[in-house]
Amino acid sequence: DSWNQAFQLLGKLCFALGKKGGRLLSKSLAELGRIAAGDENEWTEAVQDCVGVAVRSLGPEAVLEAIPLNIEGAVTGGGEANSWLVYVLKKNVSGASLSFWARELLPEARRCGQLAASLGEQGDVERAVLVAALEHQLW
Repeated sequence: DSWNQAFQLLGKLCFALGKKGGRLLSKSLAELGRIAAGDENEWTEAVQDCVGVAVRSLGPEAVLEAIPLNIEGAVTGGGEANSWLVYVLKKNVSGASLSFWARELLPEARRCGQLAASLGEQGDVERAVLVAALEHQLW
């Protein structure tokens, strides 16, 4: 259908623009993030594939800038975490610098661990387990 074609076109645009296209496509990526964060639907796989192409073409930094993980904000402020993005990153990141991981993902993993411990101490075991799982996925 036309949505799947639009996602494929956006993926091709990401590929064509490469690393320098992140700023130009940030609003489109943010919109993809909003679509992906919603309930699963007929476009879920196509959206995740498109974001995967963006990760490989634009780089994880550009994608995370447009679609932040927002794990801590979701737990503390009741917003929506983009936990689906962890799987997409894991599947599509290759050749990213170690400094990026140390600067962006390692602190996020540590925050998840602290959050999981805090939730466990508060007796919110269900959310503690979910956040701890995200911590392990980020590692």
